[in-house]
Amino acid sequence: MGDLVYFRYFDTLPSFSSKIPIIQAWTVRGSFIQLTTVGELLTPALFLLTLVFAVIFHKFGAKWQFQNKRLRWIPQLMGVMLILLAFRFQTVAYRTPIKADPSEPRHKESVLPVQQWAIENSPIYKAKTFGLFLFHYQDWRRSQSLKAQPLSEAQLISLRQNLDHIYDVNQTSTPYFGLAKNCNVLFIQLEAFQEFLIDLTVDGTEVTPFLNQLKKRCLYWDHIYDVTYIGRTSDAEFIVHTGLYCDHAGASAFIHLDKDLITFPRLLKQAGYQTASIHGFHKDFWNRAHSHPFFGIDHLYFDQELQSQESLGLGLADKAVFSESVALMKSFNQPFYTLMISLTNHHPFSDYPKEYAEKFQGVSRFNANYLRTEYNKLKPGPELKSSMKFNTNYLRTANYTDDALRQL
Repeated sequence: MGDLVYFRYFDTLPSFSSKIPIIQAWTVRGSFIQLTTVGELLTPALFLLTLVFAVIFHKFGAKWQFQNKRLRWIPQLMGVMLILLAFRFQTVAYRTPIKADPSEPRHKESVLPVQQWAIENSPIYKAKTFGLFLFHYQDWRRSQSLKAQPLSEAQLISLRQNLDHIYDVNQTSTPYFGLAKNCNVLFIQLEAFQEFLIDLTVDGTEVTPFLNQLKKRCLYWDHIYDVTYIGRTSDAEFIVHTGLYCDHAGASAFIHLDKDLITFPRLLKQAGYQTASIHGFHKDFWNRAHSHPFFGIDHLYFDQELQSQESLGLGLADKAVFSESVALMKSFNQPFYTLMISLTNHHPFSDYPKEYAEKFQGVSRFNANYLRTEYNKLKPGPELKSSMKFNTNYLRTANYTDDALRQL
């Protein structure tokens, strides 16, 4: 059950080596609940009920049962539940494919060698090949054996050569070099924001009007490639602040924080910058209480440090946080670097102010002809209608975040 919900949320399977605390799953429980159907709760419900009856029967014994005639049905009920539970597990096992040879040629005909390597080393492929239980056992064994291996002399030489080459490339003059010298740096990480929202108009209303205007007045890159892994948001923070790829062995917020890495905020501090981060949520989520100081961020402002207590969705409302951030940054020493992380546009996208509830109703009508045609072919049931509602809510929370950005 946990594997299923985790897969729907993260597109992969949970790993012992990821080091992501279980408490984080409870923090985003709203998203997990939305990704679960009533039927899928049958297995854990049967298991828990069987366990409860087994404990009661074991504690009080058969003598207590036969003294109370009304309780003689307990063994029969336990038997029925065990049969249902066994049938449920058998169904899961039947749906889990087991391949005799993971390297058989028919799996390699439609993909390139590098793609095949990535597929065969992915958690999903391993789970399909060996089954969920064996996958988790192998993953646990692997997590116990993960140790840093010293580099050979040849690897060190190759590494130095690559670093020298990168240094030489960075010395190449460009028209943008030094353009923002001594300017304040404000890095805003927008939660769950996708590029297609920019310039998107629904029913004559722009979803991101502020960002659309801002794009025209600044440098803008629309080809951004997602290289995050299981750490998602924390991986993005690690990549931006270190310029390194994230480690697929685990979430970046929980590993490698003992390393001595060159980071963007540390370099800015050497140039006289004050560094700070602002986020309307708990500082322990994604281990930010430790990862942000590791990056070189000295001043942390999270939900406990911020004066605003206006909640919306998972944490504090973006508009309230951004408004307070303006006052905070005015008190910073110049120049400063500030990392801001939005939150309201977080899955399941179900929380937004009332004035946004009537926006983007037309998204469910599929204005484009080809979408309307496909929609009619599908004969939509409850699942598709739920998806349509989900998409509409996403546009509303994204529009709210765009409005919040106007305050900066």
